[in-house]
Amino acid sequence: MIDRLASHPDPYPAYARLRRRGVHRLPDGRWVVARASEVAAVLAHPAAAVGPAAGRRTAPPAVARGSAPHPTGDGNGEAAAVRAAMARFSDGPDHDRRRAISRRHIDAMEPDRLRRHAAELARDRLGDAREVDVMATVARSVPVAVLAGALGIADRDSAVAATRQLCLALAPPVGAAPVADTTAVATLRRLLEPVVGGHADDELVNSLAILFQAMDATAGLIGNAVVAADRHPIAGLDPLDLVAETARHDPPVQQTTRLAVADVPIAGHTIPAGDRIVVLLAAANRDEVRFPRADAFDPDRRTSAFTFGAGPRPCPGDAHALALAAGALDALTATPARVVDRTIGYERRANLRIPDRLIVRRFG
Repeated sequence: MIDRLASHPDPYPAYARLRRRGVHRLPDGRWVVARASEVAAVLAHPAAAVGPAAGRRTAPPAVARGSAPHPTGDGNGEAAAVRAAMARFSDGPDHDRRRAISRRHIDAMEPDRLRRHAAELARDRLGDAREVDVMATVARSVPVAVLAGALGIADRDSAVAATRQLCLALAPPVGAAPVADTTAVATLRRLLEPVVGGHADDELVNSLAILFQAMDATAGLIGNAVVAADRHPIAGLDPLDLVAETARHDPPVQQTTRLAVADVPIAGHTIPAGDRIVVLLAAANRDEVRFPRADAFDPDRRTSAFTFGAGPRPCPGDAHALALAAGALDALTATPARVVDRTIGYERRANLRIPDRLIVRRFG
């Protein structure tokens, strides 16, 4: 059930039940934390790591041009090698070093400029169409294209296509086989080498990681914000406030996982070393203890949600993701519009909440 919640039409009653239950262990051995205090404690605990290599310094897997695929046994060795060298999937000194690379690129991007460029590109993609699929036309392409341009990549369309292929190779829908990665890594390497000057793999990988992390999560944020705007119309609302509250109320990233590399005491329980922890960010975002009237959609909130992480490794690009989504909404809300079919289907993803299709009819 845990792995199907993100794609459920309304997972939030189930999240409320999981909050009431508190810390518990699933039949498959994984632990679940859903309350805001428990989620904050796990994300801050030094023994709650991303993976089994936590705390150990390891050489980054070889992803150089012409190198043999990194042995993973999953048929996507090159893509898996890239994943292993990303800060997001690293711990300890490896994480800190790799995060600094992404952080340097992200800090050079001005959120306001990203928002303007996203709005311009979204308007261009929308054109004069009266009925559009927001996901296919805007959400799946505009954020990555804008970030690619900000990184200095000239061929933005190739960057979008390769990033999409990499995402399907590394994070396929639940029950689906990974899409074989045949050209994505090579394409992204070719596009980024002039930008980073042909530096070491860590530099290349954690530059392309900016695109990888924006592809699915920002698409979900845009789609969920369009749904929110349709269900909770508020005249004169700044799209930036709309997407910020959407990130809490109906977040694109619903859960994450941690591995206990030593015993982790949480709320009277001890999660033993070696056990996996499912951290329900979306459930914590609706915890009344931290967010009064948590089930209400309130764009005036200023309380930080768990969607972009917490503790020692929050997302370094939260303001940038919100700006990109707001830019897309600037274009989408420039004329009156409504969602044609309010029965929304969601991709079958364990941790991401992304509308499959989102047909919007525009007026005026």
